[in-house]
Amino acid sequence: MSAEICAAITSVDSENLEWSKVSIEGFPDGLWRRPLHTNESNKSDASILKFEKGVVEPKHFHTSAGHSVFILKGVLNVGGAIVTAGHFIYTPKGVVHGPNVALQETEILLWSDGPLDLYFVEETKKQQLR
Repeated sequence: MSAEICAAITSVDSENLEWSKVSIEGFPDGLWRRPLHTNESNKSDASILKFEKGVVEPKHFHTSAGHSVFILKGVLNVGGAIVTAGHFIYTPKGVVHGPNVALQETEILLWSDGPLDLYFVEETKKQQLR
């Protein structure tokens, strides 16, 4: 449920949002999403993502936008570095990142600079995240 603070501000109580399963060809099961906001003018997006323990996000990159990640809870192995709640990561567009492994059930706040495409390094197939 959203609370209206003023007409120009979006306020979302994420605890009241349902998790929706994310299904992307080439991506393993175990990823869930709570969408928070999409800026219609530039298609930037903010969501909470939940990785079930053991999920491996394949090595990939984005050509359309960079993205920021803030670890809310859990533990991720991000390309060999262990990150926990409170860590912030920014990845510019075009930079290969991953594989990322959920060492525990992990929730992240993910927001993009614009519309976020997805290319797996092992493949040349483009996927749309939304």
